[in-house]
Amino acid sequence: EVSYVEGLARDKGTTPEVMAQSFSQISEMAKEAGLEYNFETLKNGNTLDAHRVFQYANEQDKGVEFYERLYYAIFTEGELISDHKTITRLAGEVGLDTEEVTAILADEGRNKDAVNEDVTNAVQVGAQGVPFFVFNNKYSLSGAQPKEVFGQALTQIYNDTLEE
Repeated sequence: EVSYVEGLARDKGTTPEVMAQSFSQISEMAKEAGLEYNFETLKNGNTLDAHRVFQYANEQDKGVEFYERLYYAIFTEGELISDHKTITRLAGEVGLDTEEVTAILADEGRNKDAVNEDVTNAVQVGAQGVPFFVFNNKYSLSGAQPKEVFGQALTQIYNDTLEE
């Protein structure tokens, strides 16, 4: 089985060594923010089903909690995000109805249109990868950026808003 680093390096047309160095930098930035990223345990997995459940989580006003739990499970705990049992367990941990989650996962078409709409919206605002941040539906930042870059961007957005 190909590791996440090897697979992403292949997809990006680079070497595993370059990708590992990039992940090391991202891990250091995460650590500064109080997060723990373990790229060595990261597993390849399709995220479509997790996104379909995320749509449900949003409807239940638990989107943020579900999103945060998913990312902790993926990047810190090394969980396989495409596994239905994992998705259901994580959803239950944030207070979502696990029977409803099971029903969503059993119906491949459920919430798929909403996920596709999110993808279309992301492409329209210029997203080409993750992470990608959009502010006020007008400004964006791509990639893992240092906090200083976010500070500069937010200051610029604030100043532009004052001028409008």
